[in-house]
Amino acid sequence: MMKRQIKYLFFFLMLLLVAAIGACQEIAQPNISNPIPVLKRISIWKCDLKNLDKIYVSCLKSYDQSGNLKEVIQYSEKGKSAVVSKYSYSQNVCKETKTCIGTNGHDDSVIVFISNYTTNGQISSVSTINNDGVTIKKDNYTYDNNGNITKVVSIDSTGTITSNTNYAYTYDNGKITARTVNPGANGTFVAVDSMIYNPSNNKIDIISYDAIGVKKTTHSFIYNNNGFLVSDTEINYLGETINYFIYEYWYW
Repeated sequence: MMKRQIKYLFFFLMLLLVAAIGACQEIAQPNISNPIPVLKRISIWKCDLKNLDKIYVSCLKSYDQSGNLKEVIQYSEKGKSAVVSKYSYSQNVCKETKTCIGTNGHDDSVIVFISNYTTNGQISSVSTINNDGVTIKKDNYTYDNNGNITKVVSIDSTGTITSNTNYAYTYDNGKITARTVNPGANGTFVAVDSMIYNPSNNKIDIISYDAIGVKKTTHSFIYNNNGFLVSDTEINYLGETINYFIYEYWYW
């Protein structure tokens, strides 16, 4: 179970637009007509906004033959790696070693993330360890019966709670149509993500609103018949496309 969660972690993170690594459940799987193949590599290309031509690879992900994520390289620009993450696994535990590359080409910092999983593959906690081997942060996750995150509690090295984030979901025929961040009893909230599904085109739009209900951004995700992302278009509140990425896949 953990292998599958790691394999699809990236796609769910993009769908929910959650910064926390713990977002490991898929909120909506598009129509899948083909058996899901085992991934070997994913290249994410940043594209020109005028002609949509590929400019450079912004992220490269590598997997082993079992489908486990092994390495992620993020590039700040063409050919220049900015962050390299390597992954290793043990029983219900994933270790991510993230190295940030400085402008001089040397390692700037190394941070380790230890993710602990429940027996059904949900991340229960993520610990952040700094260069000195000190745990500086720990995030604990709570889920509802549908497997969606309902609470993230962050504590620092002294055990003090630094943040407590709650999530509420609106469903329609089993699909999430909205996710509300820190909903209040009087109808207040921090943010809302609204999901619009277009199954016939393997498309999901996620519209993000701020605390007063003003639209911030729209992400349009297109999938292939294996359920993998084909493209991601980001549109700002003015209706202008500000980012466009396409995805290429290699399989074992």
